[in-house]
Amino acid sequence: LYPLSLSDVVMHRSHHHQLAMLRLFFATMGLLVSGSTDVICHTSVATGSGNFTIRVDKEGAPIGAQRLIELAQSGFLDGLLFFRAIPNFLIQFGISPSADKQRHWTQQGNLKDDSPKSAPRFVDGTVSFAGYSTDSRSTHLFISLGKQPGLGHRPWEVPVGSIISGMEVVRNIYTGYGDKVDQGKMQPDRPDADEYLRSNFPKLDYIKACIVLESSESARSAQARELEQAAADDDLEPKENAQQEIKDGESDQDAVAEEEGKEEVQNVDKEEEEYEDHAAEVASKDKVEEPEVEEMEEGKEEEEVDEEEEEDDDEKDNNEEEEEEEEDEEEDEEEDEEEDEEE
Repeated sequence: LYPLSLSDVVMHRSHHHQLAMLRLFFATMGLLVSGSTDVICHTSVATGSGNFTIRVDKEGAPIGAQRLIELAQSGFLDGLLFFRAIPNFLIQFGISPSADKQRHWTQQGNLKDDSPKSAPRFVDGTVSFAGYSTDSRSTHLFISLGKQPGLGHRPWEVPVGSIISGMEVVRNIYTGYGDKVDQGKMQPDRPDADEYLRSNFPKLDYIKACIVLESSESARSAQARELEQAAADDDLEPKENAQQEIKDGESDQDAVAEEEGKEEVQNVDKEEEEYEDHAAEVASKDKVEEPEVEEMEEGKEEEEVDEEEEEDDDEKDNNEEEEEEEEDEEEDEEEDEEEDEEE
Protein backbone atom coordinates (compact mmCIF):
# COMPACT_ATOMS: atom_id res chain seq x y z
CA LEU A 1 0.00 0.00 0.00
CA TYR A 2 0.99 3.65 -0.23
CA PRO A 3 3.64 4.88 2.21
CA LEU A 4 1.93 8.30 1.97
CA SER A 5 -1.62 8.65 3.24
CA LEU A 6 -3.91 10.00 0.54
CA SER A 7 -5.82 12.06 3.09
CA ASP A 8 -2.80 13.54 4.87
CA VAL A 9 0.26 14.09 2.65
CA VAL A 10 3.38 14.32 4.76
CA MET A 11 6.89 13.85 3.41
CA HIS A 12 8.67 11.17 5.43
CA ARG A 13 11.95 12.09 7.03
CA SER A 14 13.80 9.74 4.67
CA HIS A 15 12.22 11.40 1.63
CA HIS A 16 13.02 14.86 2.94
CA HIS A 17 16.53 13.65 3.73
CA GLN A 18 17.22 12.42 0.22
CA LEU A 19 15.62 15.39 -1.57
CA ALA A 20 17.42 17.89 0.63
CA MET A 21 20.73 16.23 -0.23
CA LEU A 22 19.88 16.38 -3.92
CA ARG A 23 19.03 20.05 -3.70
CA LEU A 24 22.15 20.81 -1.70
CA PHE A 25 24.37 18.97 -4.17
CA PHE A 26 22.97 20.51 -7.35
CA ALA A 27 22.56 23.98 -5.89
CA THR A 28 26.13 24.22 -4.58
CA MET A 29 27.86 22.41 -7.43
CA GLY A 30 26.16 24.53 -10.14
CA LEU A 31 25.51 21.65 -12.52
CA LEU A 32 22.53 23.28 -14.21
CA VAL A 33 22.72 24.81 -17.69
CA SER A 34 22.78 28.62 -17.59
CA GLY A 35 19.27 30.05 -17.74
CA SER A 36 17.56 26.70 -17.20
CA THR A 37 15.04 25.54 -14.64
CA ASP A 38 14.77 21.90 -13.61
CA VAL A 39 12.13 20.06 -11.62
CA ILE A 40 13.58 17.00 -9.87
CA CYS A 41 11.05 14.46 -8.63
CA HIS A 42 11.65 11.53 -6.29
CA THR A 43 9.25 8.63 -6.88
CA SER A 44 8.24 5.27 -5.44
CA VAL A 45 9.72 3.47 -8.47
CA ALA A 46 12.35 0.94 -7.40
CA THR A 47 14.76 1.72 -10.23
CA GLY A 48 18.08 3.39 -9.55
CA SER A 49 17.58 6.40 -7.28
CA GLY A 50 13.88 6.61 -8.24
CA ASN A 51 14.42 10.18 -9.49
CA PHE A 52 13.68 11.85 -12.79
CA THR A 53 14.44 15.43 -13.88
CA ILE A 54 12.27 17.68 -16.04
CA ARG A 55 14.02 20.48 -17.93
CA VAL A 56 11.33 23.20 -18.11
CA ASP A 57 10.82 24.90 -21.50
CA LYS A 58 10.13 28.51 -20.58
CA GLU A 59 10.72 29.76 -24.11
CA GLY A 60 8.55 27.27 -25.98
CA ALA A 61 5.61 27.35 -23.54
CA PRO A 62 5.99 30.27 -21.10
CA ILE A 63 2.48 30.02 -19.64
CA GLY A 64 2.49 26.27 -19.08
CA ALA A 65 6.12 26.26 -17.91
CA GLN A 66 5.38 28.84 -15.22
CA ARG A 67 2.42 26.81 -13.96
CA LEU A 68 4.58 23.67 -13.76
CA ILE A 69 7.19 25.53 -11.72
CA GLU A 70 4.54 26.93 -9.38
CA LEU A 71 2.96 23.50 -8.87
CA ALA A 72 6.35 22.04 -7.91
CA GLN A 73 7.35 24.97 -5.66
CA SER A 74 4.04 24.89 -3.79
CA GLY A 75 4.32 21.16 -3.07
CA PHE A 76 1.29 20.27 -5.20
CA LEU A 77 3.23 17.56 -7.04
CA ASP A 78 4.13 15.80 -3.79
CA GLY A 79 2.12 12.60 -3.37
CA LEU A 80 0.60 12.59 -6.87
CA LEU A 81 -0.32 9.13 -8.15
CA PHE A 82 0.55 8.04 -11.69
CA PHE A 83 -3.10 7.09 -12.09
CA ARG A 84 -3.06 6.66 -15.88
CA ALA A 85 -0.09 4.69 -17.17
CA ILE A 86 -0.42 3.17 -20.65
CA PRO A 87 2.58 1.30 -22.11
CA ASN A 88 4.11 2.88 -25.22
CA PHE A 89 1.80 5.89 -24.88
CA LEU A 90 1.92 8.06 -21.76
CA ILE A 91 2.11 8.42 -17.97
CA GLN A 92 -0.45 10.85 -16.51
CA PHE A 93 -0.68 12.49 -13.08
CA GLY A 94 -2.15 15.66 -11.56
CA ILE A 95 -4.85 14.87 -8.97
CA SER A 96 -3.67 15.71 -5.47
CA PRO A 97 -4.58 13.47 -2.51
CA SER A 98 -4.99 16.69 -0.55
CA ALA A 99 -8.40 18.29 -0.90
CA ASP A 100 -7.01 21.69 0.15
CA LYS A 101 -4.27 21.65 -2.46
CA GLN A 102 -6.61 20.51 -5.22
CA ARG A 103 -9.19 23.14 -4.26
CA HIS A 104 -6.57 25.89 -4.23
CA TRP A 105 -5.35 25.20 -7.75
CA THR A 106 -8.86 24.66 -9.07
CA GLN A 107 -9.69 28.15 -7.83
CA GLN A 108 -6.72 29.56 -9.75
CA GLY A 109 -8.59 28.78 -12.95
CA ASN A 110 -7.43 27.18 -16.17
CA LEU A 111 -4.49 28.40 -18.22
CA LYS A 112 -4.66 30.06 -21.59
CA ASP A 113 -3.06 27.97 -24.30
CA ASP A 114 0.52 28.68 -25.30
CA SER A 115 1.26 29.55 -28.92
CA PRO A 116 4.32 27.56 -29.97
CA LYS A 117 6.50 28.97 -32.75
CA SER A 118 6.62 25.62 -34.52
CA ALA A 119 4.52 22.46 -34.61
CA PRO A 120 4.98 20.59 -31.29
CA ARG A 121 6.81 17.26 -31.45
CA PHE A 122 6.08 14.62 -28.84
CA VAL A 123 9.02 12.27 -28.42
CA ASP A 124 10.19 9.99 -25.63
CA GLY A 125 10.08 11.97 -22.37
CA THR A 126 8.08 15.00 -23.56
CA VAL A 127 6.13 16.62 -20.70
CA SER A 128 2.84 18.40 -21.36
CA PHE A 129 -0.36 19.45 -19.66
CA ALA A 130 -3.44 17.38 -20.46
CA GLY A 131 -6.67 19.11 -21.44
CA TYR A 132 -10.01 18.67 -23.15
CA SER A 133 -10.62 21.91 -25.10
CA THR A 134 -9.25 25.39 -25.70
CA ASP A 135 -7.78 27.00 -22.56
CA SER A 136 -8.49 23.90 -20.43
CA ARG A 137 -5.07 23.22 -18.86
CA SER A 138 -5.11 23.05 -15.07
CA THR A 139 -3.04 20.56 -13.02
CA HIS A 140 -3.03 17.36 -15.11
CA LEU A 141 0.33 16.54 -16.67
CA PHE A 142 1.63 13.63 -18.72
CA ILE A 143 4.93 12.23 -19.95
CA SER A 144 4.99 10.64 -23.40
CA LEU A 145 6.52 7.19 -23.86
CA GLY A 146 8.22 7.00 -27.24
CA LYS A 147 7.34 9.06 -30.30
CA GLN A 148 3.67 10.07 -30.40
CA PRO A 149 2.83 11.61 -33.80
CA GLY A 150 -0.86 11.67 -32.83
CA LEU A 151 -0.18 14.27 -30.11
CA GLY A 152 0.53 17.96 -30.55
CA HIS A 153 -2.33 18.75 -32.93
CA ARG A 154 -4.67 20.29 -30.33
CA PRO A 155 -4.08 23.73 -28.82
CA TRP A 156 -3.52 22.48 -25.27
CA GLU A 157 -0.98 19.82 -26.32
CA VAL A 158 2.19 21.91 -26.06
CA PRO A 159 5.40 20.57 -24.48
CA VAL A 160 6.28 22.43 -21.27
CA GLY A 161 9.45 20.44 -20.70
CA SER A 162 11.24 17.15 -21.23
CA ILE A 163 12.90 14.43 -19.17
CA ILE A 164 16.66 15.01 -19.26
CA SER A 165 17.59 12.26 -16.78
CA GLY A 166 15.87 9.31 -15.13
CA MET A 167 13.86 8.21 -18.15
CA GLU A 168 14.52 4.61 -17.10
CA VAL A 169 12.61 5.43 -13.90
CA VAL A 170 9.68 6.76 -15.93
CA ARG A 171 9.64 3.62 -18.10
CA ASN A 172 9.42 1.46 -14.98
CA ILE A 173 6.38 3.23 -13.53
CA TYR A 174 3.70 0.56 -12.95
CA THR A 175 1.43 0.29 -16.00
CA GLY A 176 -0.59 -2.79 -15.05
CA TYR A 177 -3.82 -0.84 -14.54
CA GLY A 178 -3.68 1.12 -17.79
CA ASP A 179 -6.47 3.71 -17.71
CA LYS A 180 -8.85 1.74 -15.47
CA VAL A 181 -8.72 4.23 -12.58
CA ASP A 182 -11.92 6.30 -12.37
CA GLN A 183 -10.71 9.88 -11.97
CA GLY A 184 -14.04 10.92 -10.48
CA LYS A 185 -13.78 8.38 -7.68
CA MET A 186 -10.24 9.43 -6.75
CA GLN A 187 -11.07 13.11 -6.21
CA PRO A 188 -9.73 14.09 -2.75
CA ASP A 189 -13.03 15.62 -1.58
CA ARG A 190 -14.67 12.18 -1.73
CA PRO A 191 -14.54 10.43 1.67
CA ASP A 192 -14.10 7.02 0.04
CA ALA A 193 -11.33 8.05 -2.40
CA ASP A 194 -8.55 6.63 -0.25
CA GLU A 195 -10.30 3.28 0.19
CA TYR A 196 -11.19 3.10 -3.51
CA LEU A 197 -7.55 3.46 -4.53
CA ARG A 198 -6.06 1.24 -1.84
CA SER A 199 -8.53 -1.59 -2.47
CA ASN A 200 -8.49 -1.58 -6.24
CA PHE A 201 -5.12 -0.16 -7.27
CA PRO A 202 -2.56 -0.94 -4.57
CA LYS A 203 0.40 -1.09 -6.98
CA LEU A 204 0.13 2.45 -8.34
CA ASP A 205 3.43 4.32 -8.26
CA TYR A 206 3.53 7.96 -7.18
CA ILE A 207 5.69 11.04 -6.75
CA LYS A 208 7.07 11.34 -3.25
CA ALA A 209 8.22 14.94 -3.64
CA CYS A 210 9.60 17.41 -6.19
CA ILE A 211 11.91 20.40 -5.96
CA VAL A 212 12.74 23.23 -8.37
CA LEU A 213 16.33 24.18 -9.20
CA GLU A 214 17.16 27.47 -10.92
CA SER A 215 20.44 27.85 -12.79
CA SER A 216 21.21 31.49 -11.95
CA GLU A 217 24.06 32.03 -9.52
CA SER A 218 21.92 34.10 -7.14
CA ALA A 219 19.30 31.37 -7.06
CA ARG A 220 21.94 28.70 -6.42
CA SER A 221 23.45 30.71 -3.58
CA ALA A 222 20.07 31.25 -1.97
CA GLN A 223 19.22 27.57 -2.31
CA ALA A 224 22.59 26.59 -0.89
CA ARG A 225 22.09 28.77 2.19
CA GLU A 226 18.56 27.52 2.65
CA LEU A 227 19.57 23.89 2.35
CA GLU A 228 22.61 24.18 4.54
CA GLN A 229 20.34 25.59 7.22
CA ALA A 230 17.82 22.79 6.59
CA ALA A 231 20.62 20.26 6.88
CA ALA A 232 21.68 21.72 10.20
CA ASP A 233 18.12 21.87 11.52
CA ASP A 234 17.30 18.35 10.38
CA ASP A 235 20.67 16.91 11.42
CA LEU A 236 21.40 15.72 7.91
CA GLU A 237 24.70 14.20 6.86
CA PRO A 238 27.58 16.46 5.74
CA LYS A 239 27.73 17.70 2.18
CA GLU A 240 30.54 15.28 1.28
CA ASN A 241 28.43 12.29 2.25
CA ALA A 242 25.49 13.74 0.35
CA GLN A 243 27.59 14.01 -2.78
CA GLN A 244 28.86 10.45 -2.36
CA GLU A 245 25.33 9.11 -1.91
CA ILE A 246 24.17 10.84 -5.07
CA LYS A 247 27.19 9.49 -6.95
CA ASP A 248 26.33 6.03 -5.66
CA GLY A 249 22.80 6.51 -6.97
CA GLU A 250 24.17 7.54 -10.35
CA SER A 251 26.42 4.45 -10.36
CA ASP A 252 23.36 2.29 -9.65
CA GLN A 253 21.55 3.91 -12.58
CA ASP A 254 24.57 3.29 -14.84
CA ALA A 255 24.70 -0.34 -13.72
CA VAL A 256 20.97 -0.74 -14.44
CA ALA A 257 21.39 0.88 -17.87
CA GLU A 258 24.37 -1.39 -18.63
CA GLU A 259 22.42 -4.47 -17.57
CA GLU A 260 19.44 -3.38 -19.69
CA GLY A 261 21.82 -2.90 -22.63
CA LYS A 262 23.22 -6.42 -22.18
CA GLU A 263 19.72 -7.87 -22.01
CA GLU A 264 18.74 -5.99 -25.16
CA VAL A 265 21.80 -7.34 -27.02
CA GLN A 266 21.02 -10.85 -25.81
CA ASN A 267 17.42 -10.50 -26.96
CA VAL A 268 18.59 -9.32 -30.40
CA ASP A 269 21.02 -12.26 -30.66
CA LYS A 270 18.28 -14.65 -29.62
CA GLU A 271 15.89 -13.21 -32.22
CA GLU A 272 18.58 -13.57 -34.90
CA GLU A 273 19.21 -17.21 -33.92
CA GLU A 274 15.49 -17.95 -34.00
CA TYR A 275 15.22 -16.28 -37.40
CA GLU A 276 18.15 -18.30 -38.79
CA ASP A 277 16.70 -21.55 -37.40
CA HIS A 278 13.35 -20.75 -38.94
CA ALA A 279 14.94 -19.88 -42.28
CA ALA A 280 16.90 -23.18 -42.25
CA GLU A 281 13.75 -25.11 -41.40
CA VAL A 282 11.84 -23.48 -44.26
CA ALA A 283 14.70 -24.15 -46.68
CA SER A 284 14.87 -27.80 -45.59
CA LYS A 285 11.13 -28.17 -46.01
CA ASP A 286 11.27 -26.69 -49.51
CA LYS A 287 14.09 -29.06 -50.40
CA VAL A 288 12.12 -32.11 -49.26
CA GLU A 289 9.02 -31.03 -51.14
CA GLU A 290 10.80 -30.56 -54.49
CA PRO A 291 10.92 -34.32 -55.44
CA GLU A 292 7.18 -34.55 -54.75
CA VAL A 293 6.57 -31.82 -57.29
CA GLU A 294 8.82 -33.57 -59.82
CA GLU A 295 7.04 -36.89 -59.25
CA MET A 296 3.71 -35.21 -59.87
CA GLU A 297 5.01 -33.75 -63.12
CA GLU A 298 6.40 -37.14 -64.23
CA GLY A 299 3.08 -38.81 -63.47
CA LYS A 300 1.33 -36.13 -65.46
CA GLU A 301 3.63 -36.82 -68.45
CA GLU A 302 2.97 -40.59 -68.19
CA GLU A 303 -0.77 -39.97 -68.21
CA GLU A 304 -0.40 -37.81 -71.31
CA VAL A 305 1.61 -40.60 -73.07
CA ASP A 306 -1.03 -43.20 -72.14
CA GLU A 307 -3.76 -40.98 -73.51
CA GLU A 308 -1.86 -40.51 -76.78
CA GLU A 309 -1.38 -44.30 -77.13
CA GLU A 310 -5.05 -44.91 -76.49
CA GLU A 311 -5.95 -42.35 -79.14
CA ASP A 312 -3.61 -44.06 -81.64
CA ASP A 313 -5.17 -47.48 -80.91
CA ASP A 314 -8.67 -46.09 -81.36
CA GLU A 315 -7.71 -44.48 -84.63
CA LYS A 316 -6.15 -47.76 -85.86
CA ASP A 317 -9.28 -49.74 -84.94
CA ASN A 318 -11.44 -47.23 -86.76
CA ASN A 319 -9.29 -47.49 -89.90
CA GLU A 320 -9.52 -51.32 -89.88
CA GLU A 321 -13.29 -51.21 -89.51
CA GLU A 322 -13.58 -48.77 -92.43
CA GLU A 323 -11.39 -51.03 -94.61
CA GLU A 324 -13.54 -54.09 -93.79
CA GLU A 325 -16.72 -52.18 -94.59
CA GLU A 326 -15.26 -51.08 -97.96
CA GLU A 327 -14.32 -54.69 -98.80
CA ASP A 328 -17.81 -55.91 -97.93
CA GLU A 329 -19.36 -53.24 -100.13
CA GLU A 330 -17.10 -54.22 -103.04
CA GLU A 331 -18.05 -57.90 -102.68
CA ASP A 332 -21.74 -57.01 -102.62
CA GLU A 333 -21.35 -54.96 -105.79
CA GLU A 334 -19.55 -57.81 -107.56
CA GLU A 335 -22.29 -60.25 -106.62
CA ASP A 336 -24.96 -57.87 -107.90
CA GLU A 337 -23.11 -57.52 -111.21
CA GLU A 338 -22.83 -61.32 -111.62
CA GLU A 339 -26.52 -61.76 -111.00
CA ASP A 340 -27.35 -59.12 -113.60
CA GLU A 341 -25.14 -60.86 -116.17
CA GLU A 342 -26.78 -64.23 -115.53
CA GLU A 343 -30.17 -62.71 -116.07
